[in-house]
Amino acid sequence: SAPDCVALMASVSSLALGIAGAIKGENEHPMMLVCAVVLFFRALSKFYNIAAKLGNLKQLTIARPKKAVTLLTDEATTFAMAKKAIDGDALIAVPRETSMVLDFMKYSEYDTPLGNQMRVVNILSLMLSVCLGLVAGAYYRGLVAGLFTASAVLCVFALPTLFLINALPNYKAAIKLNKKGSMIAGISAAKHLELANAVVVSARDIFPDNMVVMRDMKVLSSSNVDEVFVRAASLTEALNSPLTAIFKRIAGTNKAYKVPDSDTVKYEEKMGISGWVEEELMFIGNRTLLEAHGITVPDVEVDRKILRQGYFPVYIACGNKACAMVMVQYNVDEKIAQDLHTLTSLGVTVLVDNCDPNLTDEMICDYMGLYEDSVKTMSNSGCHMYHNAVTPTDSCSAPATFRGNPFNIISVINCASRIKHSNIWLSVFYIIAAVVGCALFVYVTFAGSDVLPTGMSVLACQLAITVLSYLIFLIKKP
Repeated sequence: SAPDCVALMASVSSLALGIAGAIKGENEHPMMLVCAVVLFFRALSKFYNIAAKLGNLKQLTIARPKKAVTLLTDEATTFAMAKKAIDGDALIAVPRETSMVLDFMKYSEYDTPLGNQMRVVNILSLMLSVCLGLVAGAYYRGLVAGLFTASAVLCVFALPTLFLINALPNYKAAIKLNKKGSMIAGISAAKHLELANAVVVSARDIFPDNMVVMRDMKVLSSSNVDEVFVRAASLTEALNSPLTAIFKRIAGTNKAYKVPDSDTVKYEEKMGISGWVEEELMFIGNRTLLEAHGITVPDVEVDRKILRQGYFPVYIACGNKACAMVMVQYNVDEKIAQDLHTLTSLGVTVLVDNCDPNLTDEMICDYMGLYEDSVKTMSNSGCHMYHNAVTPTDSCSAPATFRGNPFNIISVINCASRIKHSNIWLSVFYIIAAVVGCALFVYVTFAGSDVLPTGMSVLACQLAITVLSYLIFLIKKP
């Protein structure tokens, strides 16, 4: 039930027409040219499909760390992660580190243009071509006229658009994603990923290291400040906090210190990070965190002045005393903001794996220019369930993968949506063009002028529809 069937029938009927025309001494070259165009675009679609598949397979076989993009469907896990963020069932796209990606063929091969309706197209085109061919042969009293009509009807159903419905979106997406070390296996994979109504990203993905800077610092005690910042770097690194880069830069200025290992580290929701570093309990967060642990902090008016300037105060405490306070500024990467805007405009909620007390739903939406209900920072229980669900694995089934920038998962989901919508638009246009084209041909053939449409007119119509279909594709291309 593939498009090759209607292409085969068109080529066979055109060949029969050419043979009959040669025997009768009639020139039927234009109709043979129409069939050649059909076969050319069929070959072009095969090239697109093979090129896309080869590019995607290269991404799978490169011996570098890669992450599989999978959908979490376990109700307990998704409920904890998307609590109060999504009405109904949540299908959450998540990255998972893996060595082997399974089911590539399933996601790349098992889908044809128009899906199960392709069989209907093939049967309908054959029936119409035979019936109209017999009627035209009797009406114009000639074998060539009947074969011409049958061949033209089949060529109308074998419009080049039919072969581009799957191939063109796949090819364009592969070119775009492969440059970033990413891939979507095929149309089936894109349709599967497009079902996602939420995507998980980390706080550090939204605000990378170069986007978080320190504007000022105030020492609050007589502690060894250099050692304090080395330990702060260790503590924030353990949870992949956006604040890590600040403390690493400060600690890196003193080569006498080496960043130690951290353990027993936890994020205290909406307050900050606490944990033991070298047998000393440390706290990094807002004033609420320190007050909750009985540590004295400067007057609240100090925080208010800093916040009015567009900065955030972050306190560092060791043991039972505050050691330092840094003023932090969060800058926006325009590319990240644009990707998030494109994603959320599809109705996908961004779930944030958060460990920064300054990053709230409202703050991220305000900085990134997003609707207020499009971002949800996950609770501690949600983050815990998420990390358990995406532990590294040797192999897993996945419709897509990515390497490099963790934010590439956003590009994968955006591309999956574009592939599906391009597929739908081209499918609808093909159906309309085939029905209208066939009806127009029948009308001209039996309008009473006793003159058959020319092969060149069929060719012109075919090429015009091909150009229009490509212009339609450009609107929703990946």
